[in-house]
Amino acid sequence: TLKAGANLTVSGLISVAGNSAAVSIPTAGTTLTYSGGALNVGAHTLAIGGAGTFSNAAGSPLVLDVADSILDMIGNVIIPGPVKLENGTLRVSSGTPTISGALTQSADVTIDVTTGQTLTYSGASLSLGANTLTLSGGGTFSNTNALVLNDENSLLSLAGILTIGDVKGTAASSTDKGIQVSTSATLGTFDLTAESNLDIAADKTLAGQLNLQSNGELNISGLGRYTGDIALAGGKFSATDSQVLSGTLSITADSELRVSDNYTLTLSQAGGLSLGANTLTLSGGGSLVSGGLTLDNASSKL
Repeated sequence: TLKAGANLTVSGLISVAGNSAAVSIPTAGTTLTYSGGALNVGAHTLAIGGAGTFSNAAGSPLVLDVADSILDMIGNVIIPGPVKLENGTLRVSSGTPTISGALTQSADVTIDVTTGQTLTYSGASLSLGANTLTLSGGGTFSNTNALVLNDENSLLSLAGILTIGDVKGTAASSTDKGIQVSTSATLGTFDLTAESNLDIAADKTLAGQLNLQSNGELNISGLGRYTGDIALAGGKFSATDSQVLSGTLSITADSELRVSDNYTLTLSQAGGLSLGANTLTLSGGGSLVSGGLTLDNASSKL
């Protein structure tokens, strides 16, 4: 264990050996400054804990470089420098730690936050690239800036995480990519400007705000339910399985609802859907059940 009981500067290389190692910065306001080059976790567990700050320089990232790499954040520790997710698992065992430096992802990785704990990430948007990001553990991943599905093979797997922040879809997703929900979760806003997929497992739910912008399209499937609100702002909502929407659906620009043949999309909102000065296109051959579609403006068109 490397313990910083007072402000400490390490300019030489820190390496991890054995099954596990630890950096302890017990006191708030205490900083361990590190500039010794990339700190590769390797096939080990590196625990960084306490209430202080592990300040790694831009050229000295923390690197999860192999599948068995585990970076375990404990307590209220703060990491203001870069963390590279090249493999392995970023874990929060306890506390409410913060990463304010940049998280970058270049392979399939897991962020695991224990139930009742929170990992705050206030760095730049984390782009998944052609990789899978699995969020697990039962806790909260509080990202200030959106997670970005920026590649056709980007996959965000919600596999135990309770709450996350915003998500953006900026690249058209391949089949079976996008967001997969295997345990019920809540996200902030899912903002789509490209086609993406959402698969929700049986008896599971996903809550949050869905914004379908121009060129944005969401294909929803699975036996679970999306329980959040949906804003049709020029995009398309496509149900490839029967779905019951318990949130509020609104329309602010010409948009489309598509229901695949032999399936039913049910809108539960009271009063139905008012079109305003917009065109709503219904397609797909399936059935739409609602409290009514209201053409309440001279420019309303169905």
